[in-house]
Amino acid sequence: MAADDTTQSAPGPALERPCHLLVISNGTSRSIELPGSGQLVVGRGPEAELQVDDDSVSRRHAMFATRDGELTVADLDSHNGTRVNAEPIAGMHRLAEGDVVQIGDVILVVHGQLRRPHHELLDRARLQARLEHELDRAAAFDRELGVVAIACERAPVADIIGDLGGCFGIVTPELDREAVAALAGEYVAAGGSGARAGYAICPEDGADATALVVAARDACSHAAAGTVVAAGDRVTRLELGGQSTIVADPAMARLFELVRQVARTELAVLVRGETGAGKEHVARALHAFSPRAGRPLVTLNCAAVQDTLVESELFGYDKGAFTGASAAKPGLLETAHGGTILLDEVGELSPAMQAKLLRALDAKRITRVGSVVEREIDIRVIAATNRDLERETAAGRFRRDLYYRLGGATIALPPLRDRPRELAVLARLFLDELERRAGTRAPRISTGALRALTRHHWPGNIRELRNAIELAAATAGDDGVIATWHVPGDGTPGPALAAAGSSRFRPIADEVRDLERRRMREAIAAANGVLKHAAQLIHMPLRTFHFKAKHYGLMRTDSDS
Repeated sequence: MAADDTTQSAPGPALERPCHLLVISNGTSRSIELPGSGQLVVGRGPEAELQVDDDSVSRRHAMFATRDGELTVADLDSHNGTRVNAEPIAGMHRLAEGDVVQIGDVILVVHGQLRRPHHELLDRARLQARLEHELDRAAAFDRELGVVAIACERAPVADIIGDLGGCFGIVTPELDREAVAALAGEYVAAGGSGARAGYAICPEDGADATALVVAARDACSHAAAGTVVAAGDRVTRLELGGQSTIVADPAMARLFELVRQVARTELAVLVRGETGAGKEHVARALHAFSPRAGRPLVTLNCAAVQDTLVESELFGYDKGAFTGASAAKPGLLETAHGGTILLDEVGELSPAMQAKLLRALDAKRITRVGSVVEREIDIRVIAATNRDLERETAAGRFRRDLYYRLGGATIALPPLRDRPRELAVLARLFLDELERRAGTRAPRISTGALRALTRHHWPGNIRELRNAIELAAATAGDDGVIATWHVPGDGTPGPALAAAGSSRFRPIADEVRDLERRRMREAIAAANGVLKHAAQLIHMPLRTFHFKAKHYGLMRTDSDS
């Protein structure tokens, strides 16, 4: 489907009654009747049919044209340009009743019976720019907004419509879920044979332009002819080992399809991703979808165990192997026999342990510390890391042969900032979990707050989002609404929120605690979860850092890996 700057509409009747321009200039106004068919040049020069005595107007500034029941305006390369509803125009622009045209300092308002035109068809970049503007308005006034993606032969009539390549995108400001769903149904009914649509709602499905467009388009791609699919229906909740994993982003849905395919093999898998991005969830899925699902999944966090203890944790030990070894204990490799072992943060292993691990995996046998008896192991290995192991091998910090042994297949997990579709879904999930734990109604997250969340970089990914939502819920006001100033982001309130926020000061001690907690969280993310290094980054005593990290809920948990 090729998309031009404007869509073509079928010929219609001439204007049923004369169309007028209300001309406002130099403190006066007058009404000018437009011809039922033809052109009218507006300008300051004598050659203009509608002469306007204003220095801001060019001699031949703009041209109005009426044809087949439609009214258009075009700028004639004027010095100050022509605007419609405050937006500059280029080329021909179709007008509707009530449109405000500005040429220089002169205002012309359209009045009269016009056939409803097809509006300008925007390309994807311009559509998203308009959507961003509407999202800012929705955030400022805490209102809903919809995006409809419709696949049909001809562009429907809509005020804000663009070409998404294979389908049309329509922005519907200030409409709730029910109204957007009904409108999408009307578009499909009028779209002819084979028409189908999908829609997404802000804030329910996100507050980011790209996320809403992608969600609506994904829903449309999964709709049958003549039907409408909601983006919310495309969200999948996986129960894996007692934990819930939400898959909402289309890219993540495809990634989990890859996970299902790889899981059926016996390949070792290397899962790469930033701290807190959800690597353990991918590992659980690899185990749950594999033939080993009925056997144990055992996890070792290589960064959380002292180097001197890693060997006994992995291989186990016999009674008397060292002081305190009062009884024999099998290691994690032995415990995982028949199942899967997850080596989380495998890049933290020392060179000596890397060599011992490689020998055990190649031989499929282990020897407990203090023993000479070899034990056979049958395990599937999944390794996870936030390090670039290719760079680590090039620098000699990680064994190249172990890297190849662990990376039979590699799954790269994108960071949360590249999954904006999931921000809104995860935020609601965390609020629902709080509600279940507390037994009381959780606060509602406002459109402005969700919009702010989409602008945050999220160095701590899902773990950081969970902490941010829990803190926001705890500090929300008596109105039960999480506002912009409760969450990380750019922190800039919209016009309506600024007025409301000016009368809601907070104790300075609370603001200092929030700043301290945020800086600690950012330091932990920058230090890859190593608290000692994080404390050094912000010049805080390690003991104090440990205490406050626990108090603020910043301590690492396996479920957030």
